[in-house]
Amino acid sequence: MVRVIICFFLISCQEEKNVTNAPMKIVVEGSIEEKEPAFVVLSKSIPINVNLNLNTIDQYFIRAAKVTVSTDDKQEILRLKMMPGYYPPFVYVGEEILGQIGKKYHLKVEYKGQIITAETIIPKTVLIQTLDFQKIDENKGKLVIGFTDDLDKNYYQITTRIRGKDSLFVPTLYGNIDDNSLKGEKVSLNILKGIKFFPEKDTDTNFPIDKIIEVKLKNMNKETYEFWNSWQNDVLNGQNPLFPSVFNLKTNIKGGFGIWAGYGSDLKLIRAK
Repeated sequence: MVRVIICFFLISCQEEKNVTNAPMKIVVEGSIEEKEPAFVVLSKSIPINVNLNLNTIDQYFIRAAKVTVSTDDKQEILRLKMMPGYYPPFVYVGEEILGQIGKKYHLKVEYKGQIITAETIIPKTVLIQTLDFQKIDENKGKLVIGFTDDLDKNYYQITTRIRGKDSLFVPTLYGNIDDNSLKGEKVSLNILKGIKFFPEKDTDTNFPIDKIIEVKLKNMNKETYEFWNSWQNDVLNGQNPLFPSVFNLKTNIKGGFGIWAGYGSDLKLIRAK
């Protein structure tokens, strides 16, 4: 199963005196890729004065919602599954509806009287043409990816997963790309490994030697690009690298926060040596 779930929690930046009365908002991280079912993680927005740790964060996961994904001719209620290796391990997963390029997908979440909705589309897949590993020293190196950007408007995200180390795909550092300057060109890009702050901190941007690395080139729409770009900017430049502020993030969720994304993706593997 090839998926990426980056667990994020959004801080509700209310004034101190209003924190306890601030309304809870549903936070969505959901996606559907070509030939794959939908995956959705739900959490609650977190007041800024809450002291979070591994013992307290669990109460902000939502495990009792009704999550529906539909197209113009089909509808499916997603099932909540426990997925070891994922954090959070509670994921709403589809089975019947699989992603198709060019098709629209509607999301509806119902939880404690709240109803939130979103829609997305799966863009065409752009193929990875070359993938190389370049050693920096005896222990680490960098990746170089090559592909051709066509004349259509494209927004890309590059994600990686190191076998034996990562359970999930992680967006690469500065790996959200608007193709404004790439039209019709062959592209060669250095890949910096994405940094992680939770549940373990890892800020090394190089890849380890003698590991198999999975690389995905994902094509997405403008709304998804704007979300991930704002998320990355807030994580890297904000005062709190773990919990971005809802007020800094773009979203396509009506009635909540987060992202419902469709991806056209190509996957390649390489051994770092």
